[in-house]
Amino acid sequence: MSNNEMILINKIPQLNEWVNLFALNSKCTIKKYVNDIGSFCNALNINSLEQFGSLTSADINNFYKYAKDNNFKNTTINSRMRTIKQLYKWLNHKKYINNEIIFDYKPLRADTEHTYLPSNEDVDKLLTTIKKHTKKKRLFCMVSLYLASGLRREALCNIKLDHISNNNQIKTYNKGNKISVKDIPSEVMDLIYDYINTERKETMEAYKNIGGNDLNYLFVSDIGQNPKSSKDLKNGNKINSNSFYQQLKNIARKSNIENWQKFGVHSFRKFFLTSLWRKTRDIKIVQSAANHTSSQTTLDLYVDEGADNLKNAMLNQNPISDFFKPKENLVAKTAREIELENKLVEMQAELAKYSTINL
Repeated sequence: MSNNEMILINKIPQLNEWVNLFALNSKCTIKKYVNDIGSFCNALNINSLEQFGSLTSADINNFYKYAKDNNFKNTTINSRMRTIKQLYKWLNHKKYINNEIIFDYKPLRADTEHTYLPSNEDVDKLLTTIKKHTKKKRLFCMVSLYLASGLRREALCNIKLDHISNNNQIKTYNKGNKISVKDIPSEVMDLIYDYINTERKETMEAYKNIGGNDLNYLFVSDIGQNPKSSKDLKNGNKINSNSFYQQLKNIARKSNIENWQKFGVHSFRKFFLTSLWRKTRDIKIVQSAANHTSSQTTLDLYVDEGADNLKNAMLNQNPISDFFKPKENLVAKTAREIELENKLVEMQAELAKYSTINL
């Protein structure tokens, strides 16, 4: 988020109003909206609300083409088009402008290659390294819940204590404020309760000693070197999702995982959903676990069978292989069947002898 983009948003009060209304005081969301709108305004040389009101569908298409020509990621283009569409809808609803533009564009396929899928060995190394290199229960607990639920990291960090029920369920708030209830394995719930009753309890007592309040978040950040001016204290002691991600990257590096540099924001989410697909082969179950509206989104972004599975299927499970089996095997099998049939005939003959005896 550049200063120029922030100045532009502040220059047009209606844009500033929209950003703060829909970002719900989330710094990450505010930064995203400012970047999206700033990019749009800079590309089309927009400096006033009046210019927003005079744009046409052709201008929207020009921005779409501009983003593609400048090699924006597909996910970035889709996100910015959604932001601009939502902004225009709100501006018209508030009667700040009277310009019902038709957004006639085709969402682009997401850049799935950017999401690295960890292997089972990677995950095992990561969990082992967390236990070895950190005394904090919080990180191990968060990663375990991350792997067990497939939650987005923002949803994970926003869990509160009263979202946890006694029957191993956790209520979560997902994209678009969609609410879902996750069933969590008892092994992970045991970790959560242990963390709540020990480490979290100690951290919150320290916060209260410096005038902080317990805002009921499950995962709370540590108090900084200068706690009275700590950003964590001002933000209600909730752990920051970017901070959590950086901790994951550091642990991945220490784990000597071969492809640790490729670990992305959604790597563990992709691991959970792909693993769930491999175990169930039911895309509806995986779609529901991912909180996706479309099963195609689940397939495109998170179900990754990988090149190794394809290679194994082509080499070892290819249907054509049945027609090239050695004939000796088929003969041997037939001979074995004949041997068993002969034994069965002998047993039936023996039983027949006893059936003729008068008792």
